[in-house]
Amino acid sequence: EEGFASRIGARRWMEIDPGHHFGADLTNQTQQHLQAASDAKGGTGAMAGPMDVARLAALLHETTAADAPRIAAAERELSAAADHAGYAGALLQCIGAANAPDAHAAAVAIPAAAALHNFVRNRWPNRLPSQQERESTRMAILQALVVAPQGPIVKLLAESFRIIVTEDVTRAKCWPDLLPALCQAMQESNLMVGKEQSPVKTANALVAVHTLLKPYKYFQNPGSEKEAAPPELEAIVKALLEPLLGMLGILATGTLTAAAAENGDPTAAAAQHNAANQPGNDALLHTLLKCFHHTVAAYMPAAMVPSLQRWLEVLTKILEQAPTFRFEDERVHAPRGKAVKRVIQAMQSLVTRHRRHVDKFLPAMCTHAAALASALASRRLSSGGDSPTPAVQSRQCALCFDLLARVSETAPGYKLLAPNFGRLLESAIYPALCAGAEDEADWEEDEEEYLQKNLPADSDDPTGFNEELYAPRQSAANLLGLLAERGSAGVSA
Repeated sequence: EEGFASRIGARRWMEIDPGHHFGADLTNQTQQHLQAASDAKGGTGAMAGPMDVARLAALLHETTAADAPRIAAAERELSAAADHAGYAGALLQCIGAANAPDAHAAAVAIPAAAALHNFVRNRWPNRLPSQQERESTRMAILQALVVAPQGPIVKLLAESFRIIVTEDVTRAKCWPDLLPALCQAMQESNLMVGKEQSPVKTANALVAVHTLLKPYKYFQNPGSEKEAAPPELEAIVKALLEPLLGMLGILATGTLTAAAAENGDPTAAAAQHNAANQPGNDALLHTLLKCFHHTVAAYMPAAMVPSLQRWLEVLTKILEQAPTFRFEDERVHAPRGKAVKRVIQAMQSLVTRHRRHVDKFLPAMCTHAAALASALASRRLSSGGDSPTPAVQSRQCALCFDLLARVSETAPGYKLLAPNFGRLLESAIYPALCAGAEDEADWEEDEEEYLQKNLPADSDDPTGFNEELYAPRQSAANLLGLLAERGSAGVSA
């Protein structure tokens, strides 16, 4: 199958010196990118040293027993083994057996991933059995992550990777091999080169990129008035986000085509390929959008500015088509719904933190957000009590109102919304405030919880605005209060 790389063309994945921003190695200088941990896929014997992998696997299997004394005995022995060199490597060897035909060996992979997570959480970086293992262990964890089967193993390895990234990249800046390794993994992943041609999974590599970017969704020095983007974030954007822009366009086009095909568009149906794989592609799109959102949630890296317009064009197109997305089957459509939710969250961050970069897109953002809020509010109002609105759609609707509230906080934003206030009130805010069959069922189940969920967030604030609102009615009421407050202030002036 044709890979993404041939469709997005050749891109330079590594144009920087990572050591300049990510620091010099504090451990073994001879490790070379992913090659240093290639044994993590099928075995890490070089790292395991004298550790008895078979005995370790037996102990891990004992931790899944139903007998409390057996579990306690196994955990004591595992705790003692963690003090010896090679323990992490032996765990990674057990994790590498997740795809093995031997069911007994594969069953140990999840307990091994959980044990590795506990080991990293409790001991990284200063309580490792041997500091010489630091570099090889972290690179082996990355290698295990990008080849692991989807499911709990990926989640546990990603959490272990996050702990290491927080310490060795965000704080100590002592992992210069990380960016080249991630670039190599992404270039060689299955969807980039064509399926079945690589053991590295594109979805897992994106999870690693997202984990690397996650710490930067918050300011590193919140006390600083104007904090520039950290150099390592600039390096990540140059090395990874810019090349991934082409993948964003392909994934978004596939999602929009699939949505149109589901609505009966014959042209889209003819153009759609591999409909069975669409939920996986929607999940990829969601992860990539999370990477973008966390990149711009606090900072605006200079390296992102030249391509920001192209990112916004794709996000705006998704938001425009979102009212037509179907949601009959949560298993199939949940990733797409989460992708739309992430689009709105990214737009909120851009409007709040980086408005001057998105001024040109504000009219389209407001129009499409109002249209989606209107469609979802009307859908909720017309649905019966036995078919409540899916949680992800309720969140989308609330986020649309919150996005409009963010836009209206400034005088230019309010002037943009004011001419359409009547239509916004009639088509979106009013339907969201009206009670429906779903409200009757919620009221009968728990009156107090219903009131907390639906009343304005803060009675002392005339707008009632709150950054973390989840109920569409609450968000709609807050937007209405904000518009009314700003309108009356304008009349008084």
